[in-house]
Amino acid sequence: MKVLIVDDNRINRITLMSYLKEFSVGYLTAKTGQEGFDLYNKEHPDVIITDLEMPQMDGFEMIKAIREVERDDRTYIVVLSAYHDDQHITESYEAGADGFLAKPFHRLELKQHLHTAARMQNLIDRNLLIYALSQLAEARDRDTGTHLIRVGLYSGILSQTLRERKAYAEVIDRAFIEDIRILSSLHDIGKVGIDDGVLKKAGKHEALESLAMKEHVIIGYETIKHVMDRYPKATFLKMAMDVIRHHHEWYDGSGYPDGLKKEAIPLSARIVSLADVYDALTSDRVYKNRISHEQAKDLIVKASGTQFDPKVVDAFLLAEASFKKVLNSEPKSTKSE
Repeated sequence: MKVLIVDDNRINRITLMSYLKEFSVGYLTAKTGQEGFDLYNKEHPDVIITDLEMPQMDGFEMIKAIREVERDDRTYIVVLSAYHDDQHITESYEAGADGFLAKPFHRLELKQHLHTAARMQNLIDRNLLIYALSQLAEARDRDTGTHLIRVGLYSGILSQTLRERKAYAEVIDRAFIEDIRILSSLHDIGKVGIDDGVLKKAGKHEALESLAMKEHVIIGYETIKHVMDRYPKATFLKMAMDVIRHHHEWYDGSGYPDGLKKEAIPLSARIVSLADVYDALTSDRVYKNRISHEQAKDLIVKASGTQFDPKVVDAFLLAEASFKKVLNSEPKSTKSE
């Protein structure tokens, strides 16, 4: 981790430097907001600790300038100021700060901010890795690209609605919702192992081709399982494995690959299953035309209790407006593309 200290007061800089040395954290220093902004662009520090009252460019201006040029919101910015009234704190967060330390502060408060920054950046790195992996499926199947994004949005909507209804309250928390939004994008990762002649066929699959297509859930599952076997602390991958392997299971037990039934199907897979089917129905594919939201809704309702978990279907009906908003937010691919 690399920290940039921005403060025109020499004593403040020395104090922060001594604490960072104690924590074995590398650092850079700047005396003005402009110098801090220039160092940010050159060095891209992980954390910035900045005063507010400085010459040339004050802390507010520097934070705003950094937030305008950075691309991933990765930089964790802490304001350190003697002015800790409501106005200064509010304006700091509005400018883009992630945390606020009031002078004088305890070194352990600073250490906690560094821990928070590390956790946040690990999450960003994790999500970027997941996104990169999901693009493997998109590279093989051009129908998959924005489909992955929309399935993530739909899965998040369903999970949030279930939580609000207190359905599956023992499972669905904020972390579950955030994870399913991201990890659902991996549900078709196994398509990278399917032959192009099968994967990109415009017509109906023959029996053997259909069996080959079904193998994508095993290929994807085994790929992520190998990673988790090597890195067992990456527990978030358990949801990815569940979603990848079981998003084609049916609530009545007639799905694949394991013929699981009802609650034996992981909840994350039951949610992604409906999201996946809804998007497939309402999107153009090389082998079919899209249908309307109302037509898709009718099919999903008819499949409640057979293909889909009835509680997930109920959440879908409650969240219709949100589904329509996502559906209408971007153009769908056409078969001529």
